[in-house]
Amino acid sequence: MDLLPDDFQAFFYRAQHRWYFDLSSLTRCAAAAGFAVIETRYVHRYGIANAMLWLRNRRPMGRVRVAPLDAHLDGLWRSWLEANGRPDNLYLVLQAS
Repeated sequence: MDLLPDDFQAFFYRAQHRWYFDLSSLTRCAAAAGFAVIETRYVHRYGIANAMLWLRNRRPMGRVRVAPLDAHLDGLWRSWLEANGRPDNLYLVLQAS
């Protein structure tokens, strides 16, 4: 979203997605429902080839492999996104408060 804001936002903010949540909004929803967040998990499912192809083609390409981008580089990419709170999935483990 940072690298191609005009192209990616048009893809990301589509009508089929009714709501968008981040850690702050999910935490508030959980609290309003009587839950406390006990763990946050960030999980990214796409390799670095998807990001590079987005930059080239300005559209998603899914789980396409591009040589020489290998599983090791994909792991580094995913780890960096997850460590920086920028993955495609955010999970909360909740406990009734």
